[in-house]
Amino acid sequence: MAALLIGTMSPVQLRGSQSQVETVVTGLLRPLQLLWDGQALIVLSHSARGDAAGELYRIAIDSSAPVDLTLKPMRIPFRGADGTTLGSLARDPESGALFVGEENGTRLWRLGTDERLTPYVTGLRRLGGGGTVAFDRAGRLLLLDYADPYVSRPEERLPPGLEQLRLEEDYLGPLVFRLALDPSVALPRRLENVQPLYPRG
Repeated sequence: MAALLIGTMSPVQLRGSQSQVETVVTGLLRPLQLLWDGQALIVLSHSARGDAAGELYRIAIDSSAPVDLTLKPMRIPFRGADGTTLGSLARDPESGALFVGEENGTRLWRLGTDERLTPYVTGLRRLGGGGTVAFDRAGRLLLLDYADPYVSRPEERLPPGLEQLRLEEDYLGPLVFRLALDPSVALPRRLENVQPLYPRG
């Protein structure tokens, strides 16, 4: 099975035992994260023109490579007045829904089939870029939230039982949250008072 990598300008594919590199895509300004949905490669990228929260590409991997994506993005508009850009991407393995997180922001959004963003999680402290949002094998949403006192504002409240994280000699690092996609829970889901999966209080 061929491996897919993401480079500074475009994804490349490694083929065979001698690791021959083949360019799959061109025309991406700054690819942030990619995933495979079973049929196509999905890539989240910064907006080439800087006037959108991000751009999403669906790429069929076939014999027509390399694919030039310069004029083919699905543009994701800014939400709110702060103009926050997107930096992380995950796909629900059951429904196929895409979830995108703000880069160094506090919110996670669900991207609907109508290409509209719906706020799904709020109350994060600092959701980083690629790799901070994922799904586990049971279809639960995993979030890596940076609550390190050196990078979080002093007035931010920590989840119950984690007040000790303000002390310099205690845990310094991110919080990990795990959420089941329960349709009965009102959206957006607020994490200000949710106990994290790690570290345990």
